[in-house]
Amino acid sequence: MELTPRRHELLSVYMLGFGTLFLYLGYFTQCFISESVINSVHTKDPKRISAFAGYYGQAFHYSAFAISSLFSASLQHYFASKWILVISTLLFAVYHLGFFYINSYYFYFSQVLMGFAYSLYNNGEGAYLAEHSSRRTIESNTGIETAVGHSSMFLGGIVLLLIFYLIPQPTSQAASHYRSFAEEQIQAIYGMFFAISLLAIITFALLPKKQYSSSIASNSPRIIPTFKTNMKDLGKTFIHPNMILLSFTFLYMGFLVSFFLGIYPTTLSFTASLVKDVYIVALYSMFVGLAELSGDF
Repeated sequence: MELTPRRHELLSVYMLGFGTLFLYLGYFTQCFISESVINSVHTKDPKRISAFAGYYGQAFHYSAFAISSLFSASLQHYFASKWILVISTLLFAVYHLGFFYINSYYFYFSQVLMGFAYSLYNNGEGAYLAEHSSRRTIESNTGIETAVGHSSMFLGGIVLLLIFYLIPQPTSQAASHYRSFAEEQIQAIYGMFFAISLLAIITFALLPKKQYSSSIASNSPRIIPTFKTNMKDLGKTFIHPNMILLSFTFLYMGFLVSFFLGIYPTTLSFTASLVKDVYIVALYSMFVGLAELSGDF
């Protein structure tokens, strides 16, 4: 039975949402614990990686994301949007693999790859929505995809609760002034994140390719500009008065995201009075995710 155009749109959008859910489930959840994990590895073997590599890694990640966002959009002219999503998720999975045996070279390199992957994902997501939405349905389709995909932080908190409940804590935890992780815990946690990333890869690879003539992408002229033209247009956009005004809100959002994803949850793990509460980071993820999810509605 052939689907109607609207049902085909809904199938495509829900699959995109679930792929995003699986991708973000691993990405956001690991952001909350990565510095604690890195510090635990450094404590046992200082030569393997710096105690502050979690922070340095985020700097590499966000820098790579910002720089690659300047040119990654042009790749849409050469790759189908669904395969851009697959490639980006594959790079996220490569990052999770590095936690089976952490070393500084692989960690920093994979952070750069993940920054590039994030910019690819953002472009692939927008392009796929444009290919499978009309001007009449784009708002509802975007809302559906956002609601499904951005429930990841709430579900990630539940996943962390289960992990911390099922996997026993290190015996040295009681004498420590910060949250620590044993090697087996790290491998189990990031092994699960890797498996979830594989689900995202499969979901994106199975996304429908068919576009209807009513879609936004089908009704837009397909012009492939040169890299030089892209950079000129980008420069003009940078100096546009409206963009200059908006840049202050973008800067604020950048600081806010880095604080709530990396810095604040890390303080929960490194506060001596909270160290025995193994579930506090998971609860933080759940309630932040619940607030984010409620905002989608």
